[in-house]
Amino acid sequence: RPPPADAVAAQLLALGSAHAHRADADFDVRNKGSSDGAVDAARASSFRKAMATAVPAIYASLDAAVRERRLRDETCAALAGAPVLWTGSAFAPPAIAALRSPIEVPFLVTVPADLACFDALLAAIGVAAEFSQSSLLGALQALHARALHRTAARSGDGGVSTGSGGGEGVLRARELEQALALCAHLGGRVQTLPADAPAALLPTAAGALALASDLVFDDAPWLSDDIGVGPPNGAATSSEGGALLLDAAALPRVHPQLANLAAEALGAKSLRRWILERTSDAAPLPFALTADAEAFGQHESLTSRLRSILQQYADGMGVVHELIQNADDAGASCVSLLLDEREHGGCSLLKPALSTWQGPALLCYNDALFSPADFASLCALGSDHKLGAANATGRFGLGFNSVYNLTDLPSFVTGEHLVFLDPHATHLPGATVAQPGLRVRFAGGGLKAQFGDQAAPYVGLFGCDMQQSFAGTLFRFPLRTAEAAATSQIKTEPSTPIDALAVLKNLLPRARRLLLFLRSVRSLEVLHIPPEGGPPRRLFRASRASARGDDRAVTEFVPRPLGGGRPTKAAMLERLHATPATQLPAASFEVAITLELGENSDGIAAGDVDGDGGAAAALAATDDGEPVVAGEERWLLSVSLGRSAADTLTGVRALCLSAEGRALRFSPAAGVAARLRGPPVIGRAFCTLPLPARTGLPVHVSASFELSQSRRDLWLGDGDLAGAGALRARWNSALLHDVVALAYARLLQEAEVRTRPSSPAASVGAALMTEAMAEADGAYYELWPNEVPAEPWGLVANSLYELLLPLPVMRVDGSGGAALPPHDVWWLDDTLLGSGGEDNIGSEGDKDCGALRRALSALGAPCARAPNAIRDLLGVAAAANGGLRWLGAPAARAHAHAQVQSVGTLGRAERLALLRACVSDLNAGAGGGGVRAAELATEMVGLPLVPLA
Repeated sequence: RPPPADAVAAQLLALGSAHAHRADADFDVRNKGSSDGAVDAARASSFRKAMATAVPAIYASLDAAVRERRLRDETCAALAGAPVLWTGSAFAPPAIAALRSPIEVPFLVTVPADLACFDALLAAIGVAAEFSQSSLLGALQALHARALHRTAARSGDGGVSTGSGGGEGVLRARELEQALALCAHLGGRVQTLPADAPAALLPTAAGALALASDLVFDDAPWLSDDIGVGPPNGAATSSEGGALLLDAAALPRVHPQLANLAAEALGAKSLRRWILERTSDAAPLPFALTADAEAFGQHESLTSRLRSILQQYADGMGVVHELIQNADDAGASCVSLLLDEREHGGCSLLKPALSTWQGPALLCYNDALFSPADFASLCALGSDHKLGAANATGRFGLGFNSVYNLTDLPSFVTGEHLVFLDPHATHLPGATVAQPGLRVRFAGGGLKAQFGDQAAPYVGLFGCDMQQSFAGTLFRFPLRTAEAAATSQIKTEPSTPIDALAVLKNLLPRARRLLLFLRSVRSLEVLHIPPEGGPPRRLFRASRASARGDDRAVTEFVPRPLGGGRPTKAAMLERLHATPATQLPAASFEVAITLELGENSDGIAAGDVDGDGGAAAALAATDDGEPVVAGEERWLLSVSLGRSAADTLTGVRALCLSAEGRALRFSPAAGVAARLRGPPVIGRAFCTLPLPARTGLPVHVSASFELSQSRRDLWLGDGDLAGAGALRARWNSALLHDVVALAYARLLQEAEVRTRPSSPAASVGAALMTEAMAEADGAYYELWPNEVPAEPWGLVANSLYELLLPLPVMRVDGSGGAALPPHDVWWLDDTLLGSGGEDNIGSEGDKDCGALRRALSALGAPCARAPNAIRDLLGVAAAANGGLRWLGAPAARAHAHAQVQSVGTLGRAERLALLRACVSDLNAGAGGGGVRAAELATEMVGLPLVPLA
């Protein structure tokens, strides 16, 4: 039978009261005489041995009583308020104890490991699982109080000082170690300090404790030497600059062994921020700015991650595409790319290590400013924040990091700020792994005056003077030299001016199509500065202008926020939900894209280097076999925001609004582009910007496709895909079948009107008019697919031909020049056309065909003018609904009899053509199907088809 719990508890209370723990016992022992200390040590050793056996037995009995609910609440309360927790040398109150702690905390105790098993008892008397923030801060306060007490005792003064200067309150070596460990532990776990917590104290460089809010931590080590010794290189300084040096030197500092992040978390101030807030143009410091500068960068350990990202992002054209996408997302109207081969000075820099990056660079300018969200996105590696924008081109988030193919130190100027990104955290002053970059406000300050070499690469370019706020964004990507590549943890291959110029050279044949589907960028130019300097020389420029119509119905479908900015994806989904798929916005419009060649657009062979080591190479002359010719091209675009011919559960609109589609951030935008004059294009897939994939269609197709992992083609699915993979493939199929096909059909409707020959003058003869019609028909029908391409693009062609059947897209003779639906026109049977059929849509090369169509049109039977390949594809599409209307010899005779009076008004060529058609089935097909001569003669009676002269 166990002993009474109350009796055992009483014994524990008595033991604890007689041998209570004293936090400052070590201090008192050291101040006693040596003989007294020896006696106390012997007694303590004997007592500890006795307690090593007794305490576990007492705790075991009480722990069982707690578990069996035999220990009264009053007894538990008494134990909780008394020194009953054995520490190994004495008994401590449970209020200052915790079951575990990763560090030793002065004035607080941790439950010995051999007693932690009595967890029921320990919890009942109030032992915490771990020390609270308030307890740890209180321990620092107690350390500080004890150190001040020692100082007062040594001076013979019983008062307590509150300062930390003049040697007051200096901690002993062991105490300093404890304080540093305490602060490091607190700084690593604190988010916000409790309102009732003691004030945070931090160890100072002098070894004392002081209020964190009174201290600064040294996050500007590159400034420390100058602060200590005065102006650099013996330079003269103003009184303001000298005062600043003295003030900075007098600042109480956090102990150098405490990490800056921990010090900042507990309330200390940044030395760098303190200095930058107080500097002026006259201050001779290595960062003489008049306004704020702050640590800035991507908040991850970057180099290994970037190395992996670059495996997904090819260099060269991919880098340029990403920069154009970012500019388009920002609402820029122009983009300029500049290869600057100059070597800039390497003396007056923020840090000597930056001299490596003062050589040749690729620069990219656009006329949009960075927003706060843009800055935040740049810090978040792989951020998909742009997916929250309804009209974001750069949906992939990681794309900007492709610039690390070229450089280890990208930078840019925008508004009032100069920003550097330094993933290695080795090139910039004060950069750390946690904050690998710097953002400096230069406008109105002394950056250019104090650090001319650092500012020089930007000055004079695109209106940037590095003194006034810059109305745009200018990126600079200094090319990775062989020396830098040897130590780079991102990419070990150098990037040369020849490499950069090769990229720019390959832009020329692509320049026009790069502008086709961009939402805001309307011009793209490429410039070059040779090694010897001088103003930028234009290599070429492409620009896009509205020629007829616009796309406002699509771009203004989603309203912009009241405070400005881009429409959100949430707003787009809300409008999408409220609008049936058949009523979603669509627009067809014509644009003029002009290519201007500069003085350096041709010359020496590509890849040659001039005598000064430059890269003034000729630009590529062809792409897809087409010559690159300066001048204007007219393009017809048909764009849509999800409009489809039917609103189905598997359609684009339904997929966008589904939970899975919302999670994948589907966007229903799509468009088709065709060149109105000139040879037909070799159709390519676009995701706003062109992809390498060809479509097999005579038009370019852009949509918010889901892309393959290589980002070179569409995500394709098969029967084995499931989950998100299958949904992405189904999304692409729905875009092509529903939205792209309808946009293509609308484009052909518009193209039919825009490619008609102009009305001829009275003096123009019939032959010339026929020739003009044939030329116009040829240009028009070249925009149609003449075969079904491989999947997934076959979905577009098949769906397109089904959509065209009821639309007025078919050209006919007569009808006042208006096009008619394929279902409503007559299609000449091959038997009327003689051997081989007809495939030149009425040119002078087949006079009988043209004459026959004119005759039938006069008789009220308009016949289509279209190539056989298009006729056949329409026939396949119409087969499920009764097929096309074919006109053979019997129908020709029937029309002639019905309009016999009109037959008499036909010309000689038309009558003869109609006669041949009417008798073309005489004995046709030996196996039957034709008519005999006698029957035919009867049917021909009364038709004035034989010319008498």
